[in-house]
Amino acid sequence: MGRRSRGTVRSSVRVFVIEETDEDQSGPDGPGPRSHGEVPDGAAPVQGAGVGRVPQVGAGDEPRVDERPARRRWSRRARLLVGAGVSVVALLAVGGVVRGEMNESARVERVVAAGGIRPLGPEVGVRWRIEPGASGDDDSGWWLSPVVVDGTLVVPGSPAVGYDPTTGRELWRGAPRPESDTARVTTGCTGTGTRAEQEDPLVCTTFELRSVPTDGATFEQSLPVRIDVMVAATGEVTGSRTFREGTQGAAVFDDGVASVRWGDDGHVVVDLEDLATGELRWSREIDEDRGNGPGEDYLGLQDGGSVLMVAVAGRLVTLDAQGRTVDEAEDSWTSPLRDGLAVVQHPDGASTVLDPGGAELFRTRGTVQEFAVTDGGPSRVFLVTEGGGVMDESGNIEPPRTTALDAATGRTRWSADGVSAPVAQVGEVGILSEAGRLRAVDLGSGRRLWESSDLLAYSSAYTDGTDLYLVGTSAGGGTRITAVSVDSGQELWSSDLTDLFVWGASARGTLVVATDDGTLLGIG
Repeated sequence: MGRRSRGTVRSSVRVFVIEETDEDQSGPDGPGPRSHGEVPDGAAPVQGAGVGRVPQVGAGDEPRVDERPARRRWSRRARLLVGAGVSVVALLAVGGVVRGEMNESARVERVVAAGGIRPLGPEVGVRWRIEPGASGDDDSGWWLSPVVVDGTLVVPGSPAVGYDPTTGRELWRGAPRPESDTARVTTGCTGTGTRAEQEDPLVCTTFELRSVPTDGATFEQSLPVRIDVMVAATGEVTGSRTFREGTQGAAVFDDGVASVRWGDDGHVVVDLEDLATGELRWSREIDEDRGNGPGEDYLGLQDGGSVLMVAVAGRLVTLDAQGRTVDEAEDSWTSPLRDGLAVVQHPDGASTVLDPGGAELFRTRGTVQEFAVTDGGPSRVFLVTEGGGVMDESGNIEPPRTTALDAATGRTRWSADGVSAPVAQVGEVGILSEAGRLRAVDLGSGRRLWESSDLLAYSSAYTDGTDLYLVGTSAGGGTRITAVSVDSGQELWSSDLTDLFVWGASARGTLVVATDDGTLLGIG
């Protein structure tokens, strides 16, 4: 990928020499321009030392000392042509600069919309700080991460609070959640998408946390009791409703709210209600008998992008947007991919990639992985790694090999020995990690472009479309941010912050970091 210069434009100018006299300038023989060889006043011409002819000095005339021919005036047409040319050159230069700045701005906004961040420099630091408990919540919902919905950073809790991720300023504060005398209560929020940058409306679900016994232990199950549909930018509540008794799981799916419960006959019932109106779209019954043992009556839901995953007592049932069972995903695990796609991981180790409508695009051996960090361009390839730990019938272990599959067709583009994990896709460059060592390849051919000389320890990666930023824990127990050139792999700079990094996310182009004590930091 060619590194894009920022704010510079190269211009080429071709210069023309225009030599012309006024059409109305008259000579001794009438109108018209005078020829180069014409001699004034009838003097005899002689060859001078210079180039061309010079007039002979007549008797009685004063000698002319170093007399040079008068510079001829430019014609009106010549002046107009030159003026127009200068204006065009100036307009091209100014227009090129403006166009370059507009293209650069559009490129950055495309990267930001894809979950990227704005460029950082070695002077990077903390721009704003949100202390833990700023929402008035205790630690009962520590596992519920903040979410970015239509550019607003929403921190779940009682109440949920919306912040401007660029400045850290509080935008709105919701109503406190209802209390319960029988269980702890917490609130989680999400948008209608499955990626980091989610869309309106904002949906905040209130859960009761109840202890559920299992074999020799207990675990805490979150049971949904209420949802509030809100506008992310303002916190305005546009709808609220309470789930029926016995609801065990809920998820936002296909612009609706899906819920799962045990029916009166002991079978599983999944309902999908319209997110805006609460109207029931469909209700499906899954033929699964309710068990009596510990954990055998557990139910759960998860949005899988184009499909809805229903957890029923240790197995998964996958439904499409119309509530129909997806046979390819039966007894398998489904995960969302970029661009509305999904991947189904089968028990035999194979994977099926589904289109946004839930139809099969292709099936392949191994686990399909995508580049979660991109510059906003479409997915070029998926990576699949096979071997490395799988013993065949002869007792041999096949060496690992990574294959790049075309994201649209599943056809093999290239393959390489070893295990390569996808890190970032920037243009036609793919950055891979091999046990902590980064290398870049051409996504079309697999040709190696560069490889880092040192191992780089990091927890998460981000891009501004030109450089790669690695964020992790520093040797001193704080947060280290390292910038790496996508073009060359060169480490450009690194900077340490005192706060301890736990996880990070991109919010409207700002790097947001959570620390070990729950503090949120805006990095810039």
